[in-house]
Amino acid sequence: MDQTLFTPNVRYRNNGFVAAFVGNLHLIRVEEPEGYSPKQAQEIAAAADAAEVATEPAAAQMPNIIVIMDEAFSDLSVLGDFGTSEDYMPFMRQLMEEYTSGHLMVSVKGGNTANTEYEFLSGDSMAFLPSGSVVFQQYIHSDVPTLASNLKRLGYSTTGIHPYLGSGWDRDTVYPKMGFDEFLDIDFFDDPEYLRNYVSDQSAFDKVIEVFEEKEEGTPKFIFEVTMQNHSGYSKDYPGFEADIRLTDFDTTSTSIQAAEKYLTLVKKSDEAFRELISYFETVEEPTVVVMFGDHQPSDYITNVISRITGYDGEESLEEYQKSFQVPYVIWNNMGLEKDTSKELISVNYLSAYLMKILNLPLSQYQEFLLQLQEQLPVVCAGTYIDREGNYHSYFEEDETYSRLLNDYNILQYNHLTDWKKRAEEIFTVPRP
Repeated sequence: MDQTLFTPNVRYRNNGFVAAFVGNLHLIRVEEPEGYSPKQAQEIAAAADAAEVATEPAAAQMPNIIVIMDEAFSDLSVLGDFGTSEDYMPFMRQLMEEYTSGHLMVSVKGGNTANTEYEFLSGDSMAFLPSGSVVFQQYIHSDVPTLASNLKRLGYSTTGIHPYLGSGWDRDTVYPKMGFDEFLDIDFFDDPEYLRNYVSDQSAFDKVIEVFEEKEEGTPKFIFEVTMQNHSGYSKDYPGFEADIRLTDFDTTSTSIQAAEKYLTLVKKSDEAFRELISYFETVEEPTVVVMFGDHQPSDYITNVISRITGYDGEESLEEYQKSFQVPYVIWNNMGLEKDTSKELISVNYLSAYLMKILNLPLSQYQEFLLQLQEQLPVVCAGTYIDREGNYHSYFEEDETYSRLLNDYNILQYNHLTDWKKRAEEIFTVPRP
C-alpha cells in the first residue's frame, strides 16, 4: 500500500478511499502515556521550573535569530573516512572549530523533512508518535506554542521561508498556527537561481538577507528558512549542473557513484552560499545569531555508496545504525558567545531551548524541563535515546533508570500536541517581558 503522506490525495487515488482511510488510522492515534492527566503535566512542569536551569547573562538585548534548516545537508564522514577530490564543506568545518557546534541526532532519513522541522520548533520528539506519522499533516489542529510563538510573545517579528510550494507538508496552514507572522513560499521569490529543479541555497539565503533588511528598526527578527536545493533526485542529469566533487576511492564509475558525487557537489554549493550569508551578517552591527543544520541525511542509494568505501554496517549495533541519523549544526554569532564544547551530540528537539538559554532569553517551563532532561539524556529521538555516559538505548528494552524521565517527557508532549483542547498553556509559553 502507498504510504505517502506528503500529498494525502495520492494515497486515496492509489489505494482507494476505504483502504487509504484505514491505512491512516494507525498514524493518527497517539497512545496516552502512563499516568497522564493535564494536572500531572502541570506538576511535572512545576517541578522543572522549581529546579530552574541556571543561565549566565549573554546579551544586553534580544538578538536577531536566523535559523537555516538546510535540505539533506549532511557530512557523510560520520559513516567513516572516504576520499574526495576536495573538501565538500570547508567553511562549515571552519565555523565548527570556532563556534558552538556538533552533530544533531534526528528522527528521519532521506525524507520527512517536516518532522525535523517540528522537533526543532516545538521541543517535542517523534519518539512518542506513531512510526510514519507527519505532525504537520495529522496533529496540528489549532494554534500550538513553539519557538516562533514564544519569540513573538517576547516582541520578535517572525518570518518563515521555504522556496517551494507552500502547500508542501501543509506549511501554508501550519506556520500561522505555530506563531509565524508571515510565511514566504516560492511565490515570494522573484527570478531566483535554480540548481537542477530547485531554488539554489544562494537565492534562498539572499531572501533571508532581503527579509532581514526590511525589518522594522528596533524590533528583533526571527527568520526560519527551510531550503530545497539539495532535495533528492541526484541520479538524474540536469542541463548546467555537473559534479565538481569526485570520490577518489573508486577506479571506475557508475550511476550510483555519480549520484553520490552530485550530492556532495550540492553540499559544497550550500557551504559556499552559507559563507556568503555569514559574510553579510559579519557586517551587521545588531546582535545576531545564525544557526545552520541539516534536516536529514540523503537516501540509502547515496549513503550506500559511501558505506562501500568505509565498510560502514548499520546492522552492527544500535550506535552504528544511528550514525545515519546525524547531521552537523553550528551556532554562529557576532556577540562573543563562548564556544560550548559539551554539545557535540544532541538531538534536535533540544536545540531551540538551548538556543534560548545561551541567549539569556526567558524560558517556558517546558524548555526548563527539556534542558534538565538533556543533562540526563542528551539524545531522545525516534530511533534511540542516549544517556549521559554515552550508552545507546532501545525503546523496546525496559530500563527503570530512565523510564520515568521518558514518561514525564511523553506526558508533557501529549498535553502539548495531542490533548490540545486541555492544553496547560502556561507550561509551554514564556512569560511576557
